[in-house]
Amino acid sequence: KYMSQQYGYDDFSKFISEVWMITDEEYDTQLKEMAVDYTKEMLLYEAIAEKEGFEVTEEEYNTEITNYLESNQMETVEELKEYFVTNYASELETIVNESIIINKVTELLSSRAVEK
Repeated sequence: KYMSQQYGYDDFSKFISEVWMITDEEYDTQLKEMAVDYTKEMLLYEAIAEKEGFEVTEEEYNTEITNYLESNQMETVEELKEYFVTNYASELETIVNESIIINKVTELLSSRAVEK
């Protein structure tokens, strides 16, 4: 809905039908499919992270918070928290921790990849 407001639409249904050219039902189906895929991916990332003993350190967390503040042009963590809850329906701590774990696992997998 945040994106529709950026494009000047107050009505989300009108936005998805005019801009994305899909129905509410198609949007709901796509959203559910994406949620299932994301959940599967996160379970995989978390399993690899647990097996490898990856944890999020306080320093990594604080660095990531600083990066998020800068990239979103915000001054306070409270602003950032509100932004993520409003626009992503998720807690800042969850997003930051997931991001760090995804990066660590991605780096691990990239380092072990074999080119054929």
